[in-house]
Amino acid sequence: MVLAVAKGEVTSAEFGKYIAALDEAGARGYAKLFDVSGLTGSLGDALLQTVARAVEMKATQGALGPIAIVASVGSSAQAHFYAHAATVDRPLKIFSDLDEARRWLESMANQTS
Repeated sequence: MVLAVAKGEVTSAEFGKYIAALDEAGARGYAKLFDVSGLTGSLGDALLQTVARAVEMKATQGALGPIAIVASVGSSAQAHFYAHAATVDRPLKIFSDLDEARRWLESMANQTS
């Protein structure tokens, strides 16, 4: 499982580094828990669409693992925007609780093993 935590302000360059690091580690098919509950600024629709398109390109190169996004009230709209923009065929669910998100990802792993 990959755990990524976004806190404060996050730039497009940082998102790019995250996606590149996933590729370098060969973690494309791993389950991902992405915690954006600590964001203080807006990621912006254009950035989220760019990330969604990059993920879609990666999906053409192999299966992607499920993703659980943990969002606060302040980041929930951005999480939902991304979820609708990313049209990749993989399980994706948004949570407000980190432990609940982790349990869901573990249940996804149990379904495939």
